[in-house]
Amino acid sequence: MLSASGVIDLATTPHFAHRVNEVLKQRPAALIIDLSHVEFMSAVGIDVLVQAHHATDTTAYAVVADGPATARPLRLTGLHTVIAIYPSVAEARKGLRTAPPPSAEPP
Repeated sequence: MLSASGVIDLATTPHFAHRVNEVLKQRPAALIIDLSHVEFMSAVGIDVLVQAHHATDTTAYAVVADGPATARPLRLTGLHTVIAIYPSVAEARKGLRTAPPPSAEPP
């Protein structure tokens, strides 16, 4: 699990993206990105979530986003139909346990 807090904007996104990529390099079975303590997220922050989604070919992936700073932009952009979004870490863990495993594309 990876947690972020504060502001995810043009200045902080490189650090956020680096953290996400470092976790993905370890090829975890699941990745939950917890944004429940994020106060503002710009479009570049949302792009990091999309890039993570594309990089999780064999990793179960979910985002915890609840509130106007995080869940609202993800819903307005329609990403909630592509990325599993949950209101809490507990719900994300439960959702990933019951979701079918992601399938890797054939080589």
